[in-house]
Amino acid sequence: MKIGITGSIACGKSTVSAYLRALGHPVVDADAISRALTAPGGEALPLLREAFGVAVFDGDALKITTYRFFSPDGTTNHIVGVLPTLMISPENTAAAALLLISQVPAAPKDGMFFAGLTGALLFGIALIWALFFALPKGTYASPQVGRTCFKQGMYALCRHPGVLWYCLAFAFLALMLRTPESALSCAILCAGDVAYMLLQDAWTFPATFSDYRDYRATTPLLLP
Repeated sequence: MKIGITGSIACGKSTVSAYLRALGHPVVDADAISRALTAPGGEALPLLREAFGVAVFDGDALKITTYRFFSPDGTTNHIVGVLPTLMISPENTAAAALLLISQVPAAPKDGMFFAGLTGALLFGIALIWALFFALPKGTYASPQVGRTCFKQGMYALCRHPGVLWYCLAFAFLALMLRTPESALSCAILCAGDVAYMLLQDAWTFPATFSDYRDYRATTPLLLP
């Protein structure tokens, strides 16, 4: 029987390995092997230099820095700050070197990717239309006093259709990219836009448009 011991930093891998070794069981330490393969003169260094150039080297030694590790299909994504432990034998150094990359792999071009792309484009176009074409020319430009709301088309569905299309466009963009960074960025942008919308709805628009309170009483805020 073979047992694989894995886990995050400081979770007890070395303790369990030492216990098994004390019981007389042979233990293969992947960390020790990887350090040997990536130490000065190690067998993995030429492959790493060929694959990634001198940027990952400090003289003849491999830098100890933050790298991303991915499985071949791109589904496993771990960020670590140590030398690669994937290099467990001279036979697999080539494959392991290919997993040591600095960029997040692009989302696979599957159905979810194209659904996200389509949604982002459609709602992006809807956003542009709501901001620049849905309103009749000069609707809010004059007169300077006593302006009234435009209540037709998109603006009959809700008071802030531009914010709705903006948030949906970014939601589909996050679906297309499928990375934690893109999801967080989209969430922050949408939250900021919604906060600005609430400020406009509570103070700016009632002070600008004479009939905004009536419009607010008859038309939903954001969701039709």
